[in-house]
Amino acid sequence: MTAPLSLAVPRGRMFAPVARLLRDSGVPIEDADGIARELALDRGDWRLLFTRSRDVSLFVEHGVAAVGVAGKDTLLEDPRPVVEVLDLGIGLCRLVIAARAGVGPIDLRAVRRVATKYPRLTGEYLSARGIDAQILVMHGAVESAPGLGLADAIVDLVQTGSTLEANGLIAVDTILASTARLIVNPVAYRLRTSAFRDWMEVLRCLCA
Repeated sequence: MTAPLSLAVPRGRMFAPVARLLRDSGVPIEDADGIARELALDRGDWRLLFTRSRDVSLFVEHGVAAVGVAGKDTLLEDPRPVVEVLDLGIGLCRLVIAARAGVGPIDLRAVRRVATKYPRLTGEYLSARGIDAQILVMHGAVESAPGLGLADAIVDLVQTGSTLEANGLIAVDTILASTARLIVNPVAYRLRTSAFRDWMEVLRCLCA
């Protein structure tokens, strides 16, 4: 009997669009929010593992999941030895640097503290522009930092920009655009079965 193919699925904002695409490709998954509260589900030829988006690549790296879906932002922030095989073209968002709106243009050279969940990408961005600012790592409500006097600016992921606006912030620059990517464990990629190849080809056609 063939072992089920293990697939790491991200919880959170990407779950619904990812679940819909996976279902269209033949994976037996619903896009209802409740299913993502499970830790693991066995569905026919698939073993579905539900985890935080940032942990998907960890599962895939260590072979707990043969394949997974992760945002490009997380793959760049926390690089791991996985094979990125396909841009799924869903979950589009932007990583931006934002600051409080003022009466004139915002000068990033005056920024002294930046709050973010993305210290690696933030550091690379600031360094490339010669901006000498302290990076404060936050794990939630990053957009509140300027209003509370904790930071002069933030680096965060945005989709519509409504959260920035609600906190009196405007995006000053886009660091990168991010979409969901299909990633595969290197060993699984080398040993992939015909069924695995066929499924990835279906995904390619859906995303074309």
